[in-house]
Amino acid sequence: MNSHLHAQLHAHGILVVGDVDLPAPEAHARLRDALRRRYPAGLGSYVFWRRAEPGELHVSDASVAALVSAAR
Repeated sequence: MNSHLHAQLHAHGILVVGDVDLPAPEAHARLRDALRRRYPAGLGSYVFWRRAEPGELHVSDASVAALVSAAR
């Protein structure tokens, strides 16, 4: 992920987490839970990539996927 995309996602309130060393399903669950606890009224939007697969982005939902695609 380049710095321009990272900045654009942050500008939309989307959490960006890199170098995750957990299986993707567990990372999704932990991020959703952490965002829900910290920002209960928030949308819970995030993007992450795993250490083993740095080129593959995982997103919280289809709207975030669309934003990532448009911003690239």
